[in-house]
Amino acid sequence: MTTEFAVPNGPWISKTDAYSRYGLGSTDLDSIKPISIEPNSRAYGNIIKYNLCDVEQVHAKVVELRKTLQQGLPAGDTVPKRGATITRTNAKKEYNLNDNQIDRILPCIVKPNPHAPGQQMRIYNVSDVRALRDGIASLSSTPAPAAAAPQQQYPSTSSRGRNSGYYNDRNRFDGMSADDAAADMAGIFKWAGH
Repeated sequence: MTTEFAVPNGPWISKTDAYSRYGLGSTDLDSIKPISIEPNSRAYGNIIKYNLCDVEQVHAKVVELRKTLQQGLPAGDTVPKRGATITRTNAKKEYNLNDNQIDRILPCIVKPNPHAPGQQMRIYNVSDVRALRDGIASLSSTPAPAAAAPQQQYPSTSSRGRNSGYYNDRNRFDGMSADDAAADMAGIFKWAGH
């Protein structure tokens, strides 16, 4: 299997950070290309890195998607039951969703879980789960809102090429010109008394 990579464009973010910081799931990120896939030296698996600007655009698309899901329904913790239903666990398995993604819609029923005392069982309308899945699948063809467009093109974060395994970590100077970075550094030294 050959993976296509995006051109590095400024600060990057790992896949797991994109999940936690932006509430995204793996199928959300299928709509963009990673900038690198590197072995994880501290654990099993790989570190998958994305351009931060690309992840922010996906997040903006997800925010817009949420506005279209379950429109016109009464406010509350649940929505009216419509047709077939599915438990949260089965919806995640059958429709390849994770917690961040299924949380974008409201359940139609919340009741005590007979299999896990003290926890709630959430049951969803199948039509809502399908609409969510289809919306996620269309993220790659959905234009990002104008406010989410990157404001600048960043210089490449790698001076040695994609396959060398060398990528700079994020820092306060990412995306700055050399003159701006020098002025910022001079301000730091001045503040520190040097």
